[in-house]
Amino acid sequence: MARIVARADGGVVVEVDGGAAVELEPAPGGWRVRGLAGDGDWQVARVPDEGGGFRLRRSAADDDEGARTLRMPAGTADREAQGHHVLLEDGRLFRLAERGGRDARFELLSWEGPGPYLVARPTTGGWTIEPELSGGALGELRVLWVLMALEILDSEAPDGIGRTIEDAS
Repeated sequence: MARIVARADGGVVVEVDGGAAVELEPAPGGWRVRGLAGDGDWQVARVPDEGGGFRLRRSAADDDEGARTLRMPAGTADREAQGHHVLLEDGRLFRLAERGGRDARFELLSWEGPGPYLVARPTTGGWTIEPELSGGALGELRVLWVLMALEILDSEAPDGIGRTIEDAS
C-alpha cells in the first residue's frame, strides 16, 4: 500500500508500506523525483501539448522517457477510451478511471481484463493506493504510484498541481 501526501511547497510524497518513500520535490519545469529504482535522478514534468498529462524521465537533460500519462479528448468515439491513461516504457497501457458515489476512488485498469489493478481512495490528509489481487502481477509499482499521485492531485487542484512552480521557472 502507498499513501499520497501533497506538501505545502508543491511537492508530493508517496509513502510506501515497508519501503522507502518516493519524494517529488519542486524543481524548474516540474519535480525532481527521489526514491525510484535505478541510477541517477528522475524528473517529472507536465506535458505541454494538447494531450496533456505528465512525463517521467530518467534525468532532466535526457529524453529517456520512463513513463507518461496522457489524456484522450472527451470527443473520442469510444467512451471507455476517454479520460486519463498511463503508458509505461515497456508499452503497457492502463486506463485511470475516476469513480464517484459513496465509494469515491480512482482505479487503474487494464484493457485486457475486468477489474482494477490498483485502487486509490481519499483519506484524511491525502490518498491511499492499494493493489487489488490482479495488481500483484504488475511487479514494481513505484512508477505507477507516482503517476497516479500526480493525476489524482492534479484533478483536485483548482489550477492543476504545480502550475505555480512551472509559471515561476
